Amino acid sequence: MEEKVIALSSWITSQRHLKATKDSFVMLLPWLMFSTFALFLSSVSWISYHIKEVIEVIYYVQSGSITLFLLVLISYKLFETSSSQPLFGVITTVSMYLIIVLISSMFGYATSSLYHIEHVLFAIVLAILVDLIHRSVTSVMNYFRIFQFSSSNMMIPYQQVISMVIVFIILALTNLLLILFMQQDIVLLSSRMLYGLLSIFDSYGFILFVNIGITLFWYVGLHGTNILSMIVTPLSTITLLLNAQAFANQMEMPYIFAGAINAVFGNWMTYIAMLIVITLIAKSSQLREVGRVARLLTPFNINEPIIFGMPHIKNKPLLLTMLICTVTNVSVLYWFSRWNLLSRVFVMMPFTVPSPLQGYLATMDVRVVLLWVALLMVDIMLVLPFIKHLDNDYVQHESERR
Repeated sequence: MEEKVIALSSWITSQRHLKATKDSFVMLLPWLMFSTFALFLSSVSWISYHIKEVIEVIYYVQSGSITLFLLVLISYKLFETSSSQPLFGVITTVSMYLIIVLISSMFGYATSSLYHIEHVLFAIVLAILVDLIHRSVTSVMNYFRIFQFSSSNMMIPYQQVISMVIVFIILALTNLLLILFMQQDIVLLSSRMLYGLLSIFDSYGFILFVNIGITLFWYVGLHGTNILSMIVTPLSTITLLLNAQAFANQMEMPYIFAGAINAVFGNWMTYIAMLIVITLIAKSSQLREVGRVARLLTPFNINEPIIFGMPHIKNKPLLLTMLICTVTNVSVLYWFSRWNLLSRVFVMMPFTVPSPLQGYLATMDVRVVLLWVALLMVDIMLVLPFIKHLDNDYVQHESERR
């Protein structure tokens, strides 16, 4: 099992398209925090009507520009790793974006729909396709020694122009064929694909898979949260934006796995339970020292003192305890949300905000805090036998050393 987990982590982290997409979403997080928090303020009763109007304008302007920002950021990140200039990649991708808008509008498709949040997948796919086509064309020209000059500074501009023309032809023709034969343009197709992808992402099985995967990665000594964030961060950000859009339109929010929900109900809650148990019952000097350091950091979702102080790596009893807690927390959260007993996340918060406060601010629902406290009590009871057994072992080893 360990070899398979390590191989999977190596494959995920080696995917440069995933990395560029994740990094671009991370760069947008401060922007999204401000935007969604503005939406939160617009619902507060004591704020005047005129101020609410200004706040709502800020939200709609920011949310409407996300597709274009992602297009620029992802293309820049991808071309940054190639021999071409990143600026060339941005110009090519944005130009292709505008050409698709023009072709779609000629056949009666609403160009304004390109700025909807649902079409962020279009921006991601377009940036990746432009990068792949450019790299393929450049490789072919290098193989057949087309435009091979003594100076690479003379060769690269020719290759870039030819590559740009081929990108335009391929993608413009693809969009035209989709319109003529499938009665949908590439933007509408990507939007439908996104909703299909999000239905899988928001399923009970996938949410369990992510949280169990994070725990297994930590078991073999890998940073599970960072590895799976390559996939989770872009999709959970999109679901949060769609929830925010539904909230702004006074509609039911559709997605459970949104924003930093794992910072509230994932296995990070279990670390708080461990800290409480360590503080209350630990007798060994090692666990007391771990608790002393963790008290300053774990409430803010920085769990490395407990992770490396216990330790987690190759610790099978702890793995079993973490898996039981994770499955319990995620299952209760999912079904309570599915049965509409909890509000869903629509405000982006920094992951360092303490979990109960973050749960309330991200959902505006005090029931989230009550459920968090109840699950914390359950986690405390689940981790208590393990911590007690581990503490007894440490006490015995310390007495033997004396």
